[in-house]
Amino acid sequence: MDVEIIRQHRLAYPFVPITVILKDGRQFPIEQPYFLGISSTNEDVAVAAGPRLFEHFSPDDVDCIEFMTGASPGANGDRNSEARQMDIERLRELRLAHPFRPFYLVMSDGRKLPVDEPYYLGISPTKRFAVHSSAGGGYEVVRPDQVSDCEFGDVRRDTSPTTNGGGDARK
Repeated sequence: MDVEIIRQHRLAYPFVPITVILKDGRQFPIEQPYFLGISSTNEDVAVAAGPRLFEHFSPDDVDCIEFMTGASPGANGDRNSEARQMDIERLRELRLAHPFRPFYLVMSDGRKLPVDEPYYLGISPTKRFAVHSSAGGGYEVVRPDQVSDCEFGDVRRDTSPTTNGGGDARK
């Protein structure tokens, strides 16, 4: 697995507990970001495997990373927080999938926003919204309640410079 994907999970804000699953079947629950370390050379990953016990392995040994069941980032008293964050979490999972599969965000108004590369979709640190970038330089702020579905398939991006949702078209 690409070390950058592992690093993105570790640096996510707020951190969401994950399980690192190795190709040999071993699993390591990561309940806090400091339970996971990456060497400065990006050639070694260390995980806390028990009290005063660390396990070291190569990023290539990682088969996948799964979110822990019941993990809900940042319940902050907002009544809609859990539902919204689960929607945002699904968008984040799609964005960080390895390998990445292009998809459309299907908006509640019927529009389809193409996400053919992961960098065209950003998730806010507060997990209250996402930002979709168009190939033409515009952008649109997307609230999770505006997304009705995600569709996989042959994603085609319109490359004409437009503005979406008040974003600036840059030339």
